[in-house]
Amino acid sequence: MRESDDLKARMRSENTKLSESIKAVSDEVSIKIEDANKNLSASLTKQFRDENESLKKEFSIKLKAENSNLTEAMNQLRKDTDLEVTSLSHSVESVREKLDDKNK
Repeated sequence: MRESDDLKARMRSENTKLSESIKAVSDEVSIKIEDANKNLSASLTKQFRDENESLKKEFSIKLKAENSNLTEAMNQLRKDTDLEVTSLSHSVESVREKLDDKNK
């Protein structure tokens, strides 16, 4: 009986040690997972910010190019319009002179 009591006591002791070891490993793994999650979060946040900054620069360059193209097109349209107005003005002046000549 004494042997069985000793065996039970040793088993309880070993079970307690095993439970404590499992708890310690579990706590250690939890800390490592938490650290890994923090590192992953920081890494992903940095990557997102870097990509976002890169996209901003890319879109800014494209927007400036489009703005430049639009400005050039508007300037050309102004020149063309000025030429057309000048041409029309000369034509009207020419017609008026001819009418004046006919009325004389």
